[in-house]
Amino acid sequence: IYNPVERPDASFSATYYGGEKEEWDAINSGAATDGTMDSWNTLVSLSNAVGSAGTEAARTAAYMKVLGLNANGTDNLAFDNYLDATNYVDYLMTNFYGGNQDWPHRNWYASRRNGPETQGFVFHNWDFETSLGLTAGVTTNVLGASVGAAEPYNQLKASLEFRVLFGDRVHRAFFNSGPLATQNSVARYQEIVQELQQAIVAESARWGDMQTGTPPYTKAQWQSEITNVTNFLLNRNSIFLNQLRAAGLYSTVVAPSFSQHGGLVSSGFDLTVTAPAGAIWYTLDGSDPRMIGGGVGSTAIAYTGSPIDVATGLTVRARVLNGGVWSALNEATFAVAAPADASNLRIVEVHYNPASQAGMADAQTLEFIELLNPSGQTVSLDGVQIAQFANSPYAFANGLMLAPGERIVVARNPSVIQSLYGAGINVAAAGYAEDNLSNGGEQITLLGPTGLTLQDVIFDDAGLWPLAADGGGKSIEIINPLGAASDPTNWRASHYRGGSPGTSGVAPALAGDFDGDGDADGSDFLRWQRGLGTPALTGSATVGDADGDRDVDGSDLVLWRINFGASFTATAMTQAASAPPTEADLVSLAQRMVDQEAPEQPIRVQGRKHLSPTAPVALSPMAHPQPAKGLPTLEESEGVLGENPNDPAVVEAIDAALEGLTKSELQAHLG
Repeated sequence: IYNPVERPDASFSATYYGGEKEEWDAINSGAATDGTMDSWNTLVSLSNAVGSAGTEAARTAAYMKVLGLNANGTDNLAFDNYLDATNYVDYLMTNFYGGNQDWPHRNWYASRRNGPETQGFVFHNWDFETSLGLTAGVTTNVLGASVGAAEPYNQLKASLEFRVLFGDRVHRAFFNSGPLATQNSVARYQEIVQELQQAIVAESARWGDMQTGTPPYTKAQWQSEITNVTNFLLNRNSIFLNQLRAAGLYSTVVAPSFSQHGGLVSSGFDLTVTAPAGAIWYTLDGSDPRMIGGGVGSTAIAYTGSPIDVATGLTVRARVLNGGVWSALNEATFAVAAPADASNLRIVEVHYNPASQAGMADAQTLEFIELLNPSGQTVSLDGVQIAQFANSPYAFANGLMLAPGERIVVARNPSVIQSLYGAGINVAAAGYAEDNLSNGGEQITLLGPTGLTLQDVIFDDAGLWPLAADGGGKSIEIINPLGAASDPTNWRASHYRGGSPGTSGVAPALAGDFDGDGDADGSDFLRWQRGLGTPALTGSATVGDADGDRDVDGSDLVLWRINFGASFTATAMTQAASAPPTEADLVSLAQRMVDQEAPEQPIRVQGRKHLSPTAPVALSPMAHPQPAKGLPTLEESEGVLGENPNDPAVVEAIDAALEGLTKSELQAHLG
């Protein structure tokens, strides 16, 4: 049975990790398929420096340099990052676990993005069939691999810090119902088997004699192999963990256990931590209880037996220190509300290539990603991360929750978003700073509190994707939040310039219907009048923005006029039954009233004659101008137009044209 997969070349890497394909070096079994071998050779050279260092401190410094860091783990802008160490350890671990016999001398792919946004080399599993019992038994040990894809590993394992990371990833994968825990491995394999139950019959009929003579392989032989693989999975873990301990890749000190390993708890839940031997140290601030070099972390807390009070969502990270040796890290995230999953947390808007904005030196600071809780229950963001677009996943601060229907904006620069788009938007306090969304499209992965993928958004700036979002001033907004997140037909360009952070962004059904009552009438004109002058990026349909450019100006009035007609008759206003009123019509009408001229039709509005044509008016873009003293309100006004006296729609239209404005101001705004 064939399993079609993508070839992990430069195009693949750019699609899933960001950037353009020209930025990527891609390597297949020691030969560059894209780019050059230069960065790989540098990685090997830097790794060799780790293996040849004479002291543990020197090995730590050399290892950190591979990662582009100082010896204490802080960023060093003078060093390039040549390795995504977490990815590499996971890659090695899966091949070691399976006992892969046709690797690492061949059948390996790796790629690295060049430039300041690099995350280092990432590795991709490839050709894994000679494993899991096929030519590899349950006791197979390939931890001594030293060539090909394992060449850096052969030197890096001399570093204690690399081995600590390796052990931490092993503990995460094999314990606490991790992805390689025995029951999960068996269940995953059985799911695949069930998918192939019928297909294997056709496989036998067509290719059953490919590797043998007569009689051909049948479903009986396949069932026998299923048993072999299942037995491998059932018995491999304990053997493999002992191999890792012997190689120094998993600590011999037993890691601590939690009375509940994360998840949803009630407020005030008491968490207990146990270990068979040694002192338990834990943190609640996301830091590691163990410092680089082996010391106790500055924020680590000694566990004395008293339960840890889980009043709000938090992440507990704990290790045991016994005889100067640390255990692997045990980590769990607790949520008081419902934990995030694919049904209650979705990425719904991405503003990846903002257009230039007046007064903004770098438009890219307007980038943002918006998330929505589409469910009917409050969801906790504890442990939620947004990955792939950044060198390191963006992690939400502990304690954040989203009510049903609530949104949260993750901005590159939160203060800029809040200052330009206005207050009232739920913006995460921390932004993604120096990381940025690729203007050419990339992958954005939403990860839940257990690290499982909740949503994958793989967008582009070509094909069926909304092109107006690529520097044209729009964002991309999902149409069905629970639908296919990487289907371009499930995304639209935003109605509003600059996107719609904090709102659904749905365009009004009728341009000019500012009050949302389904028509364009005098009350909508009044809203436009009140909103006139609203600053850029703060306008919306509710304050008079009809064209979606996020401000309120004369162009919005033009659209209102085009759609005008649902609330009052235009005939007497314009002497043309089918034509909507123009700006000139409104100015003319207002001028007659202000100058107390007698119109051709008997128009009368009580109290309007008291309006002074030179009365000063203080206009405010966010507030309704106050009428001159003595001017009656709309309810007090009475209008007569032709044969339809006391028509409230006519009164409303006249009131909208006049209220709070002098003739000169009307002419300035409308003429």
